[in-house]
Amino acid sequence: MGQITHVSRRGAVYVWRRRCPATSAHQSTGTLQVSLRTRELSTARRVGALVSNAAEWMYEGMKTQTITKDDVRAYLEAVVAEELQRIEGERWDESPAVSPAEWRRRWMTDRAEACALRLLAQRGQAADLMPEDMDLLRERGFRPDEMSLVLEQLFALKERFWGTEPPALAPSPEAVFGDRTITEAGYRHLRSAAFEGRARALEQSDRRAAGGSKGT
Repeated sequence: MGQITHVSRRGAVYVWRRRCPATSAHQSTGTLQVSLRTRELSTARRVGALVSNAAEWMYEGMKTQTITKDDVRAYLEAVVAEELQRIEGERWDESPAVSPAEWRRRWMTDRAEACALRLLAQRGQAADLMPEDMDLLRERGFRPDEMSLVLEQLFALKERFWGTEPPALAPSPEAVFGDRTITEAGYRHLRSAAFEGRARALEQSDRRAAGGSKGT
């Protein structure tokens, strides 16, 4: 009879048997065996093929590495480093402010974006500016018209990242982790880290700091 992949006869019935792949270099492999519960070769062929397909999906899941907290921290650090460079480049090309009012507007726009990003990092698509958030902004020196900047940034970011064509994460997870499968839940954690990283970069690039770019 023709050989069937992973299928053999054990006693009176056919079984499907295959060695499990190791999920890491330090993990030993085991063997998965499934009784096909049939004495008929034709039935064993059909059922064996179904079991093989199901096993492939299962083995892919075993090989998928989930995102850990250490991975998120590493990605957050990569985001902060990249965003600091991006902000420095943007400030270098920025024309000098022509009045104290314009300088403050730029400064508060940066702060508003950082606040909006942090809300998105913490609450995701459900983020909104609640009364408690407004109290905190007021304590941090935001005027009523400047609080509206936070809402504008929040809505713009939500439309961008939860729209029909959301942008790719930057830096790309591949650049940080290499060729690695990332689950939907892992992607959500990385997206939150990207929001938090941009917020931290903006705060670290506070325009009030000594040596700011071109007095902007």
